Amino acid sequence: MVLTDEETIVIPGHGNIGLKADLNDYNQRTIKWKNLIVDLYNQGKSIEAIVENEESFNMLLAFAAGSSEARMLKKESIRSRVKYVIDTEIRTTLSFGASDLQKYEGEYLRTDSKIIKLKVINGCR
Repeated sequence: MVLTDEETIVIPGHGNIGLKADLNDYNQRTIKWKNLIVDLYNQGKSIEAIVENEESFNMLLAFAAGSSEARMLKKESIRSRVKYVIDTEIRTTLSFGASDLQKYEGEYLRTDSKIIKLKVINGCR
């Protein structure tokens, strides 16, 4: 996003082709949906209850509107997406060896345009 201006045409990996503002909107909707999933899970809702949640489903409908993403609305796909959010945002008990983590060494550009460096030393970040 740092290399774009308001006129740049963005071709994302998911969603529709659009401008920088469209991609920012998509990103904000993604964050809002992810936060809803986390909130529901933290309230004690089961994965099935989250999958059936009307607000979550309506957010997914908005994602799918006018795109080829309608497949995301199948229950198994929703369940998979909900489980992924829970696994990556809440469950932090994943364990990796140093060799696994070393694959991710390097510089990363954050959304606030700051660069972070990741270096693995003795299996730790």
